[in-house]
Amino acid sequence: MKLKIVLAMILAVCLLAACSGAPKKEDSKAPATESSKEESVKEESSTKPESAAADTEEDEDEEEEAPESSDVEEEEEEEEEEEAAEPETSTEEESGDQTNSVYKLVSEGAPEDTLLVLINEPDEAFLYATRVTDEFDLTTQNRVMMIPRYEHSTIRLWTLKTEFDDDGQTAMQVHDELLYEVADSTRETVLMTSVERIEDSARYAVEIITPEGEGEYYFNFYGENLPQTEFITAAKG
Repeated sequence: MKLKIVLAMILAVCLLAACSGAPKKEDSKAPATESSKEESVKEESSTKPESAAADTEEDEDEEEEAPESSDVEEEEEEEEEEEAAEPETSTEEESGDQTNSVYKLVSEGAPEDTLLVLINEPDEAFLYATRVTDEFDLTTQNRVMMIPRYEHSTIRLWTLKTEFDDDGQTAMQVHDELLYEVADSTRETVLMTSVERIEDSARYAVEIITPEGEGEYYFNFYGENLPQTEFITAAKG
């Protein structure tokens, strides 16, 4: 009996010694399993297509915007080419020839400073070939045609009245009533009217104002010596 107890104690001591001498297991993370590796690969692969798709969409947007900007540039270039192709207007074209077209036909022998041509009792052939643009109180007698030399001229037909100076001795004729006015002539303006010429003194006058000067003419009486063409020149001084 004592021997059994001794053997039991020896066995217990050996077991204790064996337990205390066994190495402790280190805590370590379990190695990744094949399934977890596959899942991470799937996640990475699924993320990459999304980013790639986003990049593709951005590239497509840029490609769509690029043609618009190129179209604008092409339009601007076309406009510049059209402007360059247009001929430049010279100074002469801008100013233009301001001479009345009919004046050119009747101005032979006219003084250099002529502003207006009068044609007294124009013949039927000339009237037929000339387009009259303005008429005033026209009758079959005492007809006179007025042709301004320059475009943008003003022609005024006045009645005249006699006035005396302060001394009561010097008589002078001054404008009385404005009968007719062409305020802004063109290069085709031709005025026809009838003006009676009185023996004692003129009762009518024509005033001409042009870009090149001003002049005035009194319809004096000439009788049989009335010239068919008269040239009204710019006033001196």
